[in-house]
Amino acid sequence: MHPYLTGKYWWLGVAAIAIFTLLLFHTLVGTKAVTQKTPQPSITQQPIVKPTVKVSVPTHPVLELFNPSADNISRDQAISRVRGELEQLLVIAIMLQRCDQLSDVEYHSIHLAGQRYAERTRLFHDGDVLMRELAVSAERTYALVYAGTSCDEASLPALKAQTMAWQAQYTTTPSR
Repeated sequence: MHPYLTGKYWWLGVAAIAIFTLLLFHTLVGTKAVTQKTPQPSITQQPIVKPTVKVSVPTHPVLELFNPSADNISRDQAISRVRGELEQLLVIAIMLQRCDQLSDVEYHSIHLAGQRYAERTRLFHDGDVLMRELAVSAERTYALVYAGTSCDEASLPALKAQTMAWQAQYTTTPSR
């Protein structure tokens, strides 16, 4: 055997062999130039589009509550919007009436105009029932929010004029 492997410094011989092996390995494997593959144009296939068949599934009223259709969502939003507008109209009419800016006849005329407006939207089965429900709600809103409103407000005559102009679009009752 070689004196480097059997003598006092045998570990140097092992280290030399290891280094020699690494260099040989690096020379054989690691010196190859890293080449990047150039992308070659590939033939892409158009995705196959399967025709979709629109299936009309009858909806159950309970299922419609949890997963409403787009038609029902837009209808519900329209109903909510009209109800809000009419309730605000009645709150204003109540405030004007409590401040002696509106007669009972004018209040009734506004109520009737609201009923006709609701019926024209074709969102409600009975405009009169709707207006009676909204009148109760408007009374509560007035008591909760507007009861402390001063009747000396300079804006009340203008508010009355705007309300009566809106009412005139749906009724032809003379105002006070």
